[in-house]
Amino acid sequence: MSCRLGTIAVLALSLSGCTLMYQHRVVRDDLAVYGDDDPDRLESTAKFIERAMRGFEKVFPIGGPDVPSPRVVFETDALARKNVYLPTPRQEGYYLPMLRLVHLSPQIIETSSDAPREVEQLESARVVILHELSHHFLISVFPESNSKYWLNEGFACVIETGRLDEDDRLQIPYFHPWLHRRARVALLGELGTEGFLREVRRLIDASWMTFHRQGNKTRNYALSYVSVCYLLEHLEGPLEERLRLLLSLSTDELMARLEGLPMAVAQPPAVRLSQLAQSPAHRAWALEQWLELGGAEIEGLSTELHRSLASPNEEERVLGSRLAARLVSGDLAETPAARLLAASLLQRLRDGRRPAEQRAIADEIIPSGFRGAFLAPLIDLLESADPDLRVAASGALTRSRVKPTIARPEFWRSADPGRRRAEIREWRRWIQHYSIRSDERINASLSTSRRSSISITQ
Repeated sequence: MSCRLGTIAVLALSLSGCTLMYQHRVVRDDLAVYGDDDPDRLESTAKFIERAMRGFEKVFPIGGPDVPSPRVVFETDALARKNVYLPTPRQEGYYLPMLRLVHLSPQIIETSSDAPREVEQLESARVVILHELSHHFLISVFPESNSKYWLNEGFACVIETGRLDEDDRLQIPYFHPWLHRRARVALLGELGTEGFLREVRRLIDASWMTFHRQGNKTRNYALSYVSVCYLLEHLEGPLEERLRLLLSLSTDELMARLEGLPMAVAQPPAVRLSQLAQSPAHRAWALEQWLELGGAEIEGLSTELHRSLASPNEEERVLGSRLAARLVSGDLAETPAARLLAASLLQRLRDGRRPAEQRAIADEIIPSGFRGAFLAPLIDLLESADPDLRVAASGALTRSRVKPTIARPEFWRSADPGRRRAEIREWRRWIQHYSIRSDERINASLSTSRRSSISITQ
């Protein structure tokens, strides 16, 4: 606790000098974002925070409009500053109510996307921005919530999976797959039903030290999330009023409303994601989250992706193409469901009437192993009249790692056509030899199989 108070004291003394402490500042009305990062990234972050603020004002229509903008410090994670990108995000952030200070320090995630790094960084920061702004609004509208750590963190985890629509409304799925899975492990493997509910009760009454400083912090977040999410979904009325009611209930009254929580948590996450996939507002998000689950959940997901691929809506077909290509390029590639999807994608990649779907596939596919059949149509796309499609195809061929190639986007967008044709001819010569070698391997395998069969028969 003394360390925490010391940090607050230092920040309190230095806050008025943020401009001196950081190289850049972006001011938009009463919102100020400070940081040493690229000014363009700070500007993008400030724009998103402004949109998020409008979204929260709609979530809190009574008290939200009077909530002042927080002070925001945006610092790139230390590893990201050294151009070290992790395969999974490590989000970092905190909110200091006394100072109305939001501190953001997101880790850029490694990606095969051609999106600019600032776009990736903003997407990486989106979750932590929504999480910390949730604290800011909840505590500003309901000051008594400041000491309700389970409600504060649970609510922030509910909100962080939300998305802002075109009207800056927060579309909240009321589902956090990762935290649901963690709570499910606690219920089914660690605590049992009675122990689970005892732990929830303990968290409702927990102090800051108990909630944040124990070795079970991740589990505490997961249990708080499922408790708050369950309560909010089983109450009626505007979200602001539901939160007001939760704050008025005693621990015993809350626990009485949470009797059905263990049954809800025991439900596999794919069941909830399947339901969310039927909602236009949440379909894309739900399918992406479902894809990350993997494992035994593949059959239901593949059915949904086939439905997307057959949709009359191009945007839906593009979504299905992108996610199906990601699925067949991942750990589940050898499953029968993935192979059926691969066959459908291959057909689309060869169809010149589907450029948007072709690009979505090329952006995600890794044409190696049994996906070697994708190489030839990708080479054909290098001759497309669409420069973006040529770039996407070259990126996919680069990911195959079967042959050195020119991967620079500017080459495939604007280089002399003669130079591009020379590179394509080299690819075509290579694919011809590749096909011959593949046929020889297949024939050799068949010959060996026949000899084995003859030996067994004899």
